[in-house]
Amino acid sequence: MDRTATAAPTTVSGGARTGMPLTLTLLFGRTALLLLTAGVLYALAAAGVLDPWPRPMIWLNIAIVAVDLITLAAVTRVLHREGRTLRELFAWGISDLGWSLLVLVILTVTLFATSYLANLIVYGGAPPIPPAGAQPPLWYGLWTLLIMPVTIALAEEYLYRGWAQPALTERWGRWIAWIVVALAFGAQHIALSLTSPEAAVARFLAMFLCGLVFGALYWRFRRLAPLIIAHWLLDVLFLGLPNLL
Repeated sequence: MDRTATAAPTTVSGGARTGMPLTLTLLFGRTALLLLTAGVLYALAAAGVLDPWPRPMIWLNIAIVAVDLITLAAVTRVLHREGRTLRELFAWGISDLGWSLLVLVILTVTLFATSYLANLIVYGGAPPIPPAGAQPPLWYGLWTLLIMPVTIALAEEYLYRGWAQPALTERWGRWIAWIVVALAFGAQHIALSLTSPEAAVARFLAMFLCGLVFGALYWRFRRLAPLIIAHWLLDVLFLGLPNLL
């Protein structure tokens, strides 16, 4: 497989440079939106307005798509101010189809390894098995299979690796930017485990370590297409399919 596709730009090529307050607001704003949404949904469940588990999680996974669209709109707006577009960051090449499969294998191994390590640190072994809930409706399974993987892969890769990591690298250097972006990537996943502090910490640790690998892969490929495709496939396999089986 060749690697002749155009590399995604890592510096602002024209237009206004985004200031640090806006950069950090956009970077961590997604986490704030997810935490706020999850908090409201679990508060409604505690008040008896929503059915208990897993109903709040179902509605949260629906709301995540809205947060993804907001994220994409915000990144698009900032890129426009900088004289760039989402298309420039994608930098599609036919070889990316093959490289994305390699990235998928790396990310799958990383997901299992980091989850095991995080659970070992927090629980000393396997985490508690959550109580069994009602079988999710078919429409929800299709939502998590056909829609969520697409919007999540696009929003997270454009925000974290495509825009934030290069932007912070210009200011703080490669290593600090790599760690800060991975922290933001891990922090957003806390919203998925608000009912258990231990689960929230374990999820954060696992996703922070995954974020480091995502960032390193972006360094390696210098473009987003392999990461977006692999991220999409990863969520299809481990988010969508389990809700249909």
